[in-house]
Amino acid sequence: LYQQLQKMTGVKVPNDVWAQVVIPDYLKMNFKIVDDQGNVLASGRDLKQLKQQLQESKTVVTTSEMTESNAIKQWEFEEIPSQKTVDVRGFKLQVYPALVDKGDYVCLQNIEQHDEALAAHKLGVCRLYQLQEKSKIKYIEKNLPHIQQICLNFSSVLECKEITRDLLQSIIVDALLSDGDEIRTKAEFEKRSAQANTRLMVVANEFCAILLEVSRLYKKIKQALSGSTPISWLQSIQDIQSQLDHLIYPGFIQQTEKQWLLQLPKYLNGIEKRIKKLEQTPQKDQQRMAQLTPYWNQYAEWRATGSLISAHSNKLNQYHWMLQEMRISLFCQELGTCIKISFPRLDEIVSEIKDSLNKIKTPV
Repeated sequence: LYQQLQKMTGVKVPNDVWAQVVIPDYLKMNFKIVDDQGNVLASGRDLKQLKQQLQESKTVVTTSEMTESNAIKQWEFEEIPSQKTVDVRGFKLQVYPALVDKGDYVCLQNIEQHDEALAAHKLGVCRLYQLQEKSKIKYIEKNLPHIQQICLNFSSVLECKEITRDLLQSIIVDALLSDGDEIRTKAEFEKRSAQANTRLMVVANEFCAILLEVSRLYKKIKQALSGSTPISWLQSIQDIQSQLDHLIYPGFIQQTEKQWLLQLPKYLNGIEKRIKKLEQTPQKDQQRMAQLTPYWNQYAEWRATGSLISAHSNKLNQYHWMLQEMRISLFCQELGTCIKISFPRLDEIVSEIKDSLNKIKTPV
């Protein structure tokens, strides 16, 4: 309805107007969900509630009827299809088969959401490789360059065990899946495994070198922030701490894509330079911060919404790294940005995310 009215009149009806509209039940569509035999499984006028009701009922059978093979420790399939149709309690479901990481093994599970299946399959394939190449992975773990210094520098925010675990996962992902293509066949798995075996130590050296520099800068910044600072710096220091918390946090090693992991030293260098500039021109810092604050607060608000924004995580991550580049442009332009960035570009992606969220919140 929102979209149709806009097409017909060219007028965008504000969201708060829709919130004031109460539609009588008799004007609402009555939905019925039926199985292959025509039996009514559920009915009602609230489609969202019906979907939730059916989702909950399907969750009960997911572990049994949506799992095809369990306790897998080596690749035992000629090919895993990227999608197929299955019958679950009379429902014909379009599903996406994926290897799911279970720690000591993987299972082949049918997942209804495509993005969720892609992410799960990526980790499942890596786990299978790790189980297959235990001795090689163990050697890498014992010989991670600079790991003790990295752990020491990050000791205020991360545990060494967690750093090692996430670092190994990132190394395996990069060595095995760096070309971006999915592994769906036994032949491809064997081919990529052989290639990964030759790259593991090279990749480990690369990641450890990055993290050594990141951890060194992080420790230096934390020490600077812990010292006494003038009251006039308070807002700037709070903004810097917020930026730091969104760059370095438990799980960041595994969750940060490599292309942005490579940029972390620049962002931390930017923070260090910004702190030094505060000593000379705190007013300029606050003026620049005032330009960025509405955008950063919007990002933090979206990030805090959890499940609401999960379907838009890729776009939100893009927005996050654009904000990091905008910080470089505002506070430390001499470091240079890796993408073209401006406030109109930020406005554009904010509008895209808001429009996407409105499709969920407003009537169709």
